[in-house]
Amino acid sequence: SKSYSVTITNTGGQTWNATGTNKVRLGIHFGTDDDGWGVGWATDQRFELPYDVPSGDSVTLPVTVTAPATGGSYVLRHRMVKEWVTWFNEIHKTGVTVN
Repeated sequence: SKSYSVTITNTGGQTWNATGTNKVRLGIHFGTDDDGWGVGWATDQRFELPYDVPSGDSVTLPVTVTAPATGGSYVLRHRMVKEWVTWFNEIHKTGVTVN
């Protein structure tokens, strides 16, 4: 596993709720080049917001990701998700090699 910090900014018009039915979380997954939801995913990990994040505010999250069990080349994605509603459009991608 690998630990690091991710700072995210709410650039939308609504508050990100940290609790409740449709809370917003940070989704991180290792996968293929395909951006489709769930397509080619080797992992799917979610991280809770520590508090509600109003529009325009930023929050830094400590994350510890677990790499896929099978070595190889992957695309590591960070993307916000509103649980049971939608994945956010903006995706941050990094090419990684798992040994």
